[in-house]
Amino acid sequence: MRRFSLPLLLFCFLLNVVVLRAQVNRRAAMDHLNRGTQELDAGDLEGALAEFNRAIELDPNYSAPYFSRGLVRRRQADYDGAISDFTKAIELNPIAEAYLDRGAARKDKGDRDGAIADFTKALEIDPTDVDACYERGILRGARGDLDGAIADFTKAIEVNPRHAKAYANRGIIMLLQGRDADAQKEFDTALKIENTLNPDLQNRINQIVRGRKSKP
Repeated sequence: MRRFSLPLLLFCFLLNVVVLRAQVNRRAAMDHLNRGTQELDAGDLEGALAEFNRAIELDPNYSAPYFSRGLVRRRQADYDGAISDFTKAIELNPIAEAYLDRGAARKDKGDRDGAIADFTKALEIDPTDVDACYERGILRGARGDLDGAIADFTKAIEVNPRHAKAYANRGIIMLLQGRDADAQKEFDTALKIENTLNPDLQNRINQIVRGRKSKP
Protein backbone atom coordinates (compact mmCIF):
# COMPACT_ATOMS: atom_id res chain seq x y z
CA MET A 1 0.00 0.00 0.00
CA ARG A 2 1.37 3.40 -1.03
CA ARG A 3 1.95 5.77 1.86
CA PHE A 4 1.99 9.57 1.57
CA SER A 5 4.07 11.84 3.74
CA LEU A 6 2.31 14.31 6.03
CA PRO A 7 3.82 17.39 4.29
CA LEU A 8 2.54 16.17 0.91
CA LEU A 9 -0.92 15.53 2.30
CA LEU A 10 -0.94 18.96 3.90
CA PHE A 11 0.13 20.56 0.62
CA CYS A 12 -2.64 18.80 -1.28
CA PHE A 13 -5.18 19.87 1.31
CA LEU A 14 -4.09 23.51 1.17
CA LEU A 15 -4.09 23.42 -2.62
CA ASN A 16 -7.66 22.15 -2.63
CA VAL A 17 -8.64 24.93 -0.22
CA VAL A 18 -7.07 27.56 -2.48
CA VAL A 19 -8.77 26.16 -5.58
CA LEU A 20 -12.12 25.97 -3.82
CA ARG A 21 -11.80 29.54 -2.56
CA ALA A 22 -10.92 30.74 -6.06
CA GLN A 23 -13.99 29.02 -7.46
CA VAL A 24 -16.24 30.53 -4.79
CA ASN A 25 -14.78 33.99 -5.42
CA ARG A 26 -15.22 33.63 -9.18
CA ARG A 27 -18.90 32.72 -8.77
CA ALA A 28 -19.43 35.66 -6.42
CA ALA A 29 -17.60 37.97 -8.83
CA MET A 30 -19.85 36.77 -11.66
CA ASP A 31 -22.90 37.62 -9.56
CA HIS A 32 -21.62 41.17 -9.04
CA LEU A 33 -20.73 41.39 -12.73
CA ASN A 34 -24.28 40.43 -13.71
CA ARG A 35 -25.78 42.95 -11.30
CA GLY A 36 -23.42 45.62 -12.56
CA THR A 37 -24.41 44.88 -16.14
CA GLN A 38 -28.06 45.30 -15.20
CA GLU A 39 -27.27 48.64 -13.53
CA LEU A 40 -25.33 49.74 -16.59
CA ASP A 41 -28.20 48.81 -18.90
CA ALA A 42 -30.52 50.82 -16.66
CA GLY A 43 -28.22 53.85 -16.87
CA ASP A 44 -27.06 53.76 -13.23
CA LEU A 45 -23.35 54.31 -13.81
CA GLU A 46 -22.42 54.70 -10.14
CA GLY A 47 -24.31 51.55 -9.20
CA ALA A 48 -22.65 49.63 -12.00
CA LEU A 49 -19.23 50.95 -11.01
CA ALA A 50 -19.71 49.76 -7.41
CA GLU A 51 -20.68 46.27 -8.58
CA PHE A 52 -17.74 45.97 -10.97
CA ASN A 53 -15.35 47.22 -8.27
CA ARG A 54 -16.61 44.53 -5.93
CA ALA A 55 -16.22 41.86 -8.62
CA ILE A 56 -12.60 42.92 -9.13
CA GLU A 57 -11.93 42.85 -5.39
CA LEU A 58 -13.22 39.29 -5.21
CA ASP A 59 -11.35 38.06 -8.29
CA PRO A 60 -8.55 40.33 -9.57
CA ASN A 61 -7.73 37.83 -12.34
CA TYR A 62 -11.19 37.93 -13.91
CA SER A 63 -11.03 40.00 -17.11
CA ALA A 64 -14.75 40.70 -17.60
CA PRO A 65 -15.23 43.17 -14.69
CA TYR A 66 -12.27 45.26 -15.88
CA PHE A 67 -13.76 45.41 -19.36
CA SER A 68 -17.19 46.35 -18.02
CA ARG A 69 -15.74 48.95 -15.66
CA GLY A 70 -13.90 50.41 -18.66
CA LEU A 71 -17.26 50.86 -20.40
CA VAL A 72 -18.57 52.78 -17.38
CA ARG A 73 -15.50 54.98 -17.13
CA ARG A 74 -15.65 55.80 -20.82
CA ARG A 75 -19.28 56.91 -20.42
CA GLN A 76 -18.12 59.06 -17.52
CA ALA A 77 -15.47 60.63 -19.80
CA ASP A 78 -12.74 59.14 -17.60
CA TYR A 79 -10.73 58.12 -20.63
CA ASP A 80 -7.48 57.38 -18.78
CA GLY A 81 -9.37 55.15 -16.35
CA ALA A 82 -11.16 53.41 -19.21
CA ILE A 83 -7.91 52.81 -21.09
CA SER A 84 -6.34 51.40 -17.93
CA ASP A 85 -9.24 48.98 -17.42
CA PHE A 86 -9.32 47.85 -21.04
CA THR A 87 -5.54 47.32 -20.89
CA LYS A 88 -5.91 45.09 -17.84
CA ALA A 89 -8.73 43.17 -19.53
CA ILE A 90 -6.49 42.65 -22.56
CA GLU A 91 -3.66 41.37 -20.37
CA LEU A 92 -5.99 38.78 -18.89
CA ASN A 93 -7.95 37.93 -22.04
CA PRO A 94 -6.86 39.60 -25.31
CA ILE A 95 -10.14 39.60 -27.25
CA ALA A 96 -10.98 41.83 -30.21
CA GLU A 97 -13.76 43.64 -28.33
CA ALA A 98 -11.36 44.86 -25.65
CA TYR A 99 -9.00 46.31 -28.27
CA LEU A 100 -11.98 47.89 -30.04
CA ASP A 101 -13.20 49.64 -26.91
CA ARG A 102 -9.73 50.72 -25.85
CA GLY A 103 -9.32 52.17 -29.33
CA ALA A 104 -12.60 54.03 -28.92
CA ALA A 105 -11.44 55.46 -25.58
CA ARG A 106 -8.15 56.53 -27.16
CA LYS A 107 -10.07 58.13 -30.01
CA ASP A 108 -12.21 60.02 -27.48
CA LYS A 109 -9.02 61.22 -25.79
CA GLY A 110 -7.59 62.44 -29.10
CA ASP A 111 -4.93 59.75 -29.47
CA ARG A 112 -5.48 58.89 -33.14
CA ASP A 113 -2.35 56.79 -33.56
CA GLY A 114 -3.10 54.74 -30.45
CA ALA A 115 -6.70 54.24 -31.57
CA ILE A 116 -5.66 53.10 -35.05
CA ALA A 117 -3.19 50.65 -33.50
CA ASP A 118 -5.94 49.18 -31.33
CA PHE A 119 -8.45 48.93 -34.19
CA THR A 120 -5.75 47.23 -36.25
CA LYS A 121 -5.10 44.74 -33.45
CA ALA A 122 -8.83 44.04 -33.16
CA LEU A 123 -8.92 43.27 -36.88
CA GLU A 124 -5.92 40.95 -36.59
CA ILE A 125 -7.92 38.93 -34.07
CA ASP A 126 -11.25 39.24 -35.90
CA PRO A 127 -10.97 40.37 -39.54
CA THR A 128 -14.78 40.64 -39.74
CA ASP A 129 -15.04 43.25 -36.95
CA VAL A 130 -17.16 45.83 -38.78
CA ASP A 131 -16.85 48.48 -36.08
CA ALA A 132 -13.06 48.28 -36.09
CA CYS A 133 -13.01 48.62 -39.90
CA TYR A 134 -15.35 51.59 -39.84
CA GLU A 135 -13.67 53.41 -36.95
CA ARG A 136 -10.21 52.93 -38.41
CA GLY A 137 -11.51 54.26 -41.72
CA ILE A 138 -12.76 57.41 -40.00
CA LEU A 139 -9.37 58.04 -38.41
CA ARG A 140 -7.41 57.22 -41.54
CA GLY A 141 -9.53 59.69 -43.47
CA ALA A 142 -9.01 62.38 -40.83
CA ARG A 143 -5.28 61.75 -41.02
CA GLY A 144 -5.28 62.18 -44.81
CA ASP A 145 -4.80 58.49 -45.65
CA LEU A 146 -7.61 58.50 -48.20
CA ASP A 147 -6.74 55.18 -49.82
CA GLY A 148 -6.56 53.51 -46.40
CA ALA A 149 -9.93 54.98 -45.46
CA ILE A 150 -11.51 53.73 -48.69
CA ALA A 151 -10.11 50.25 -48.03
CA ASP A 152 -11.55 50.18 -44.51
CA PHE A 153 -15.01 51.40 -45.51
CA THR A 154 -15.02 48.89 -48.37
CA LYS A 155 -14.18 46.06 -45.97
CA ALA A 156 -16.93 47.19 -43.59
CA ILE A 157 -19.41 47.12 -46.48
CA GLU A 158 -18.26 43.66 -47.57
CA VAL A 159 -19.00 42.35 -44.08
CA ASN A 160 -22.24 44.36 -43.71
CA PRO A 161 -23.69 45.46 -47.06
CA ARG A 162 -26.30 47.59 -45.23
CA HIS A 163 -23.77 49.74 -43.36
CA ALA A 164 -25.13 53.12 -44.49
CA LYS A 165 -22.51 55.18 -42.66
CA ALA A 166 -19.72 53.26 -44.38
CA TYR A 167 -21.22 54.08 -47.79
CA ALA A 168 -21.68 57.73 -46.84
CA ASN A 169 -18.16 58.10 -45.49
CA ARG A 170 -16.69 56.31 -48.47
CA GLY A 171 -18.57 58.84 -50.58
CA ILE A 172 -17.03 61.69 -48.57
CA ILE A 173 -13.55 60.33 -49.23
CA MET A 174 -14.40 60.03 -52.93
CA LEU A 175 -15.47 63.69 -52.94
CA LEU A 176 -12.10 64.61 -51.48
CA GLN A 177 -10.48 62.58 -54.28
CA GLY A 178 -12.51 64.48 -56.88
CA ARG A 179 -14.62 61.43 -57.78
CA ASP A 180 -17.96 63.24 -57.67
CA ALA A 181 -19.99 60.74 -59.71
CA ASP A 182 -18.76 57.80 -57.61
CA ALA A 183 -19.43 59.76 -54.43
CA GLN A 184 -23.03 60.46 -55.48
CA LYS A 185 -23.61 56.74 -56.00
CA GLU A 186 -22.38 56.10 -52.48
CA PHE A 187 -24.71 58.73 -51.03
CA ASP A 188 -27.63 57.33 -53.03
CA THR A 189 -26.94 53.84 -51.66
CA ALA A 190 -26.71 55.16 -48.10
CA LEU A 191 -30.05 56.95 -48.54
CA LYS A 192 -31.73 53.82 -49.84
CA ILE A 193 -30.69 52.05 -46.63
CA GLU A 194 -31.49 54.76 -44.08
CA ASN A 195 -33.68 57.28 -45.96
CA THR A 196 -31.83 60.23 -44.39
CA LEU A 197 -28.16 60.89 -43.80
CA ASN A 198 -26.79 61.53 -40.35
CA PRO A 199 -26.70 65.35 -39.82
CA ASP A 200 -22.96 65.26 -39.10
CA LEU A 201 -22.32 63.41 -42.35
CA GLN A 202 -24.54 65.79 -44.29
CA ASN A 203 -22.73 68.79 -42.80
CA ARG A 204 -19.38 67.28 -43.75
CA ILE A 205 -20.55 66.77 -47.34
CA ASN A 206 -21.82 70.35 -47.50
CA GLN A 207 -18.51 71.68 -46.17
CA ILE A 208 -16.53 69.84 -48.82
CA VAL A 209 -18.85 71.03 -51.61
CA ARG A 210 -18.81 74.64 -50.37
CA GLY A 211 -15.03 74.56 -50.01
CA ARG A 212 -14.58 73.38 -53.57
CA LYS A 213 -17.01 75.95 -54.95
CA SER A 214 -15.19 78.77 -53.18
CA LYS A 215 -11.88 77.91 -54.85
CA PRO A 216 -11.04 80.13 -57.88
